[in-house]
Amino acid sequence: GPAGPQGATGSTGATGAQGPAGPQGPAGSTGATGAQGPTGPQGATGAAGATGATGPAAVTAVGSFWGSGTSVAAGAAAPLTTAGSGNTAGAFTITANTVTVVQAGTYLLTYSAAIGSGNAVLQLVVNSNLVPGTLGGTSSSGTRMLSGSAAVTLTANSTVLVRNVLATAVTLSGVLGTQTPTSVSLSILRVG
Repeated sequence: GPAGPQGATGSTGATGAQGPAGPQGPAGSTGATGAQGPTGPQGATGAAGATGATGPAAVTAVGSFWGSGTSVAAGAAAPLTTAGSGNTAGAFTITANTVTVVQAGTYLLTYSAAIGSGNAVLQLVVNSNLVPGTLGGTSSSGTRMLSGSAAVTLTANSTVLVRNVLATAVTLSGVLGTQTPTSVSLSILRVG
């Protein structure tokens, strides 16, 4: 005879066992940077470093020299006969209007002269050589001052003097009232 009607659906069977894990997916994009954390406490002070080597001794030396007179012959050295009491000991000697600088170094040399009358042109001389830029001159009458200065690198035992570079004598300032002024002065300062 004909097939009978389909029977009712049976109840759901039990869940099957979990299958194996699939392969790992690709890495996700990097997340945003987090906020900066608070500053940590300051660390302890480190130990003091070793003491450095002692530096070189000071290079300063000072000297002042002067003299008085009535004139300086053509081509002659101006009078420098006296050394200052405050000069650096052992740094200079003075003989025959010439200062000897004992130690090598760079020095600032400055001179001045009181001129009585007539023309006058003086210049610093180091080791028999005229020092450029130190030519001091004056003309006309009446007491006047002239001067010159230069920074010069000197070798040990260099000689320094102030010379009349004219072909005629230079008249220095004489007695003024009851005083005899310093005619010529020279200052020497070691700067290096």
